Amino acid sequence: MVEVEFDIVDQILHYGLLIGAVFQLIAIFSIVILPSADDEKIEEDTNVKSAETKPLSPSKRSKKESKKRR
Repeated sequence: MVEVEFDIVDQILHYGLLIGAVFQLIAIFSIVILPSADDEKIEEDTNVKSAETKPLSPSKRSKKESKKRR
C-alpha cells in the first residue's frame, strides 16, 4: 500500500470540516424536530388579526366613513 503523509494543515482542515458537518446536522435536526413556541404564537396572532381586520359590511358603516371616502 501507498502511505500518505498528512501534515498539520491537512489534519486541521479535516477535523474542521468534520466539526462543521456535525454542527450543520445538529442545526438541521433541531429545526425539524423541535417545534418553536414562537411559531405557535404567530399562528394565534394571525388568526386573531384576521378576525379583527375584516371589513365592515355596507349596512354597518357609519355615515362619517362613507363621507371620508369621497
